[in-house]
Amino acid sequence: MNEEQFRKAVHRGLGRAIHYAREHDVRPFRAIILDACLHCYSVDIQSEGTRAPFMLELVEATGERDFYCAEVLSALATAGDDADGLQRFNFATYLALDGDERAKGLICQSFAPGPRWGEDIASNLIRLDGPEGFLVAAKGIGRLIATQVQESDRGWLWHVAQEMLGAEEARAALEGASQTDPDLAAYL
Repeated sequence: MNEEQFRKAVHRGLGRAIHYAREHDVRPFRAIILDACLHCYSVDIQSEGTRAPFMLELVEATGERDFYCAEVLSALATAGDDADGLQRFNFATYLALDGDERAKGLICQSFAPGPRWGEDIASNLIRLDGPEGFLVAAKGIGRLIATQVQESDRGWLWHVAQEMLGAEEARAALEGASQTDPDLAAYL
């Protein structure tokens, strides 16, 4: 496979890129792989999601997991309110779910939601920390609602919280904490 064929396979999310990486030295394609870790090449992100799981599997096949994971985690701090930022947070969430404490810490530290993808990124916090993660996420979204009312809160985070935690547990956590936190009160 030449460089252009490999790039197309990675950008399209095709399994042949992973198979190729398992059987060949892909170090010459390092820039292509890193670019696809940091940028979302999904055609329709709302129906297919980000390519984070695919990229993590590809990274595993390269034998250079530590390099790529460190690069993605370093890029969290500059992640924007776009599909690329969502992919980086999703990638980091998979790392954190696999026990990477550094990834978990950087997700919480780097979470600065925007109006477009903030709730989608915030849902990762619920996956990681349950009710406590929901409160961190709701606080960030609440701060956003307070400053950009018309552009914020599509209700997705609440939907995810109800599904993952149960409606009663999500509401109880939020109502209790919102008594003393203005950002949580704004979210509520």
